[in-house]
Amino acid sequence: MNDRTVNDRTSNYRTLNDRDVNCRDIDQLLTAHRSASLPASARQHLQVCERCHALVDLLEAPGLLPPPSPGQLDQATHLLLTDLQPVKLLPGPAAQFGLLAALTLAALTVGGAILGLRGWDALQAGQRAGVFLVMALIGTALAISLTRQMAPGGPPAVAPAAWAVVLGAALAMLTLWLFEQRAEAEFLRTGLVCLETGLTVAALTGLLLAWALRRGAMLSHGFSGSTAGALAGLTALAVLELQCPNLNAAHILAWHLPVVIFSSLGGLVAGLVIGLIPSQRRFRGRGDHGA
Repeated sequence: MNDRTVNDRTSNYRTLNDRDVNCRDIDQLLTAHRSASLPASARQHLQVCERCHALVDLLEAPGLLPPPSPGQLDQATHLLLTDLQPVKLLPGPAAQFGLLAALTLAALTVGGAILGLRGWDALQAGQRAGVFLVMALIGTALAISLTRQMAPGGPPAVAPAAWAVVLGAALAMLTLWLFEQRAEAEFLRTGLVCLETGLTVAALTGLLLAWALRRGAMLSHGFSGSTAGALAGLTALAVLELQCPNLNAAHILAWHLPVVIFSSLGGLVAGLVIGLIPSQRRFRGRGDHGA
């Protein structure tokens, strides 16, 4: 006990001794003291207040409380065991991170194989290194954040708002630095094609990540959904950079980068909706896993 605590209690005792004690004062005092150690004014109150006197007798004589009946014990046991099911232990952080990384790389590989690599062929060596190195670093940070959110109690994860600012600023500055801006005759038509393609890839990647996150103990489904959506959108952005040969900075800023923003917002909404589902229904069907 430190000096400040002692001084605070001494001050409180002096205040109680200087005025009449009421039932609320007794309730507060009994949370930390037995009746024998109460100040004189509190003991005087106990002598005249039947309610507080009965409370002291109840708290200081626990042996007088009747034990629960066999019927009450059976009822409590039934309530505890009704929805109790064995579950698998969560894998370690390294395994969780590895799974997220493998899923995103798989989505990137399949997307590139299906949509083609015309964008990769159009990029110069410096552009390839700058674009994909930055996206790899950001994707790694997002995967680490998701891994921490799956098992509460570890280091705090970065808020989605901070991710949005850092991610958007880094990619926008990188685009303006590596690519030139020019006018396009079919800016809208070609842009909408890229936006549709990116959102489709982001949605499919998001489903893969949702499968990986389904057994996590997330404290905020909106937080986790937004982070997963950002990772899925970043994967879709990488697929677009592999597939799209348009190196116009205006095209990339207007139609490629928004995929990450829309995907993160979609993940936020999906996470909030999932959070509204009762946990009993959300986890039903997983009880066949071994402990």
